[in-house]
Amino acid sequence: MKTRLLLIFVLIGFSSLLSGQTVITAEKGTITFFSEAPLEDIKAENRDVKAALNIDNGEILVRLFIRDFSFRKARMQEHFNEKYMNSANYPKSAFEGKILDFTYEEIKETDAFPIKGKLTIKGENRDIQTSTIVSQRDDQLVFEAEFPVKLEDYDVKIPRIMMKNIAEIVEVKVRLVFPRP
Repeated sequence: MKTRLLLIFVLIGFSSLLSGQTVITAEKGTITFFSEAPLEDIKAENRDVKAALNIDNGEILVRLFIRDFSFRKARMQEHFNEKYMNSANYPKSAFEGKILDFTYEEIKETDAFPIKGKLTIKGENRDIQTSTIVSQRDDQLVFEAEFPVKLEDYDVKIPRIMMKNIAEIVEVKVRLVFPRP
């Protein structure tokens, strides 16, 4: 049910783009984040990421539920949702942007494209710019990106006592698999 609702939101987000243009949705999406710290590294993964891509103009929308991040330790997951992300009040995160210079017809086996847009976490919107590597594999397009997220930009507060356990900047990795149209 939750997945169906999210897919509907993704399609609604592209509703103005749907007429006469080609929009594909990701078959698989994974986002991981990693926080290196002296006492213990923190890593989480979300394998239920939804995305839509307009292959005519490079516009992309990626959405996920915060609670779908899984951690190695249940206690970390609980603290992440309750103390840091307040996922009861901010259940979703999203990226809305554009892959610049994107031309579907001209994609080689592997290509790099700049990407920019707005990342929303905990209701805070920030501009981000990075690049994405696009690979054609069989009947799929695989998009991979990596970028840093500064926690204070998204009102994620780290208690003083935890400063040595949690990095102020986390590395985010994105992998989206789309069917080739």
